[in-house]
Amino acid sequence: MRIPPIGRWISPAPGVIKLNSVGAIDPITRTAAVGVIARDASGNVLGGLAIPTVGCFEASLVEFHGPAAAVNFSLKEGWQHVFFELDCSVVVTKFNRMEGDASMLGIHMQPIRDNCNAFNSCSVVYAPQDANRVAHNLAKYS
Repeated sequence: MRIPPIGRWISPAPGVIKLNSVGAIDPITRTAAVGVIARDASGNVLGGLAIPTVGCFEASLVEFHGPAAAVNFSLKEGWQHVFFELDCSVVVTKFNRMEGDASMLGIHMQPIRDNCNAFNSCSVVYAPQDANRVAHNLAKYS
């Protein structure tokens, strides 16, 4: 697993779209949100999402919504070579598990994993929150 230095975004290989996604919770307002930012190898922003939701949330489920939104966004845009960077190591581990996962998060992750079969190449890795600042700010903005 490749971990970028703290606070530094690392570009993907040429021809690959890199998507950083995060889920964030504000316990005071009882809101949760997802932020996604997509960039190419030159660092050009190709698009982004800021998706708010309202209610009381379990943290790992909110984090799960980040890759779900990023995968769906990538499919909608027609990108074929994608690289997803998430700041939740639990979600990355569950996403990359090859065998069945009967946990609640594992069950929710399976359809997203299945959707990744539509890509020619797809990688999911962990990156610290500092390397996902733009996506995190989008989540806070929403």
